[in-house]
Amino acid sequence: MVETVRVILNATPVLHIGNSGTALYYPRSCFDMVRTGLALYGADPRGGDPRKAGLEPVMEIKTHLVQVRTLDKGATIGYGRTHHVEQPTRVGVIPVGYADGFFRSFARGGQILVGGQYCKVLGRISMNLTSVDLGRAPAARQGDEAVLLGQQSGAEILAAEIASWGETIPYEVFTSFGRLIPHRVVQP
Repeated sequence: MVETVRVILNATPVLHIGNSGTALYYPRSCFDMVRTGLALYGADPRGGDPRKAGLEPVMEIKTHLVQVRTLDKGATIGYGRTHHVEQPTRVGVIPVGYADGFFRSFARGGQILVGGQYCKVLGRISMNLTSVDLGRAPAARQGDEAVLLGQQSGAEILAAEIASWGETIPYEVFTSFGRLIPHRVVQP
C-alpha cells in the first residue's frame, strides 16, 4: 500500500497513519512517522498500566483539604442534596470543581487520594469544590495533600480511571485541567 501511494502521488511524501497505540503495539504500521499523544503524557492508549507498556505518567494534579468535619446521619451533600449521609461521616472538601476541569460526571465512581487512601467523592461536584468521604483516611486534617491524578504513598489514580468515571477519554482528562489551576514543571 505504501508503495502504491508513493507511485500515485509521484513523490516520496512523509507517510503516517499511526498514533501512540500504533507505535506501542503495531510498529509495522508506523511508516515514516507517528503522532504520539497519550504516550507523551505517559498513558497507555489501551487504558492499562502504563508501566507495562514502558511508559511513565508525567502529569499529576494535587491540591489540599480546605475543610474537614464530621457530618451527622441525615445530613446531605451536593447540589440537589444528592448524597444523604447514612451514618456520622468525616468529610473533606477540596478547592477543585468542574470549573477547574474536575467534571461533574467524575462524581460517578470518583475518588481522590488522601493519606495514600482512596476517598470517594460525595454528592455532586460543584463549580469550585468537591466533597469526599474521609472514612478510609481517619488521620486526615485540613491542609493535608489530596491527589486527583497521580501517586501518593503507593496508591495511584490514572487518567484512564478518571476517564472511566466520566465516560470519556484520557485526552479529555489531561486537557481539562486548564488555566484556573496553577501549573508547575518539575524535573525528574
